[in-house]
Amino acid sequence: MENQTNISDMHAEHRQWQQDLAFYREEMTIFGDRLREVVSKNPPPDVVTWVVHFQNQFVIQNQMIDEILQSVRSHEHEMKQLIEQGTQAVDGRLVGHHAEARGKVQVFSRLYHALKNDLNQFLSKHLVGQAAE
Repeated sequence: MENQTNISDMHAEHRQWQQDLAFYREEMTIFGDRLREVVSKNPPPDVVTWVVHFQNQFVIQNQMIDEILQSVRSHEHEMKQLIEQGTQAVDGRLVGHHAEARGKVQVFSRLYHALKNDLNQFLSKHLVGQAAE
């Protein structure tokens, strides 16, 4: 029974990661809209350079989301096979894959929040500053 709980716990964590990553992806879409707003105001070239930088970071972040989600799907498939086989023991490899995925999600989250912080500083400077002009 304890192993089933572990599989259930892993599954619950996967679901949480999927929800968080979907939220981050949606948020990046909103950020992209804000960047387009900055560009529409005829900014100087150095501002455009920063807009391109952030857009490139969004592409990288979305690729990371895709990789993490693929890893989660693969891990879910492994867990499903164990359950279907009636296996009572959680394979050490399965636990290792889960820990690795957790690490990727944690790193992604830190990088994402740092990017979001930088972007918000940029937007507050360039959207608020332009609105006052």
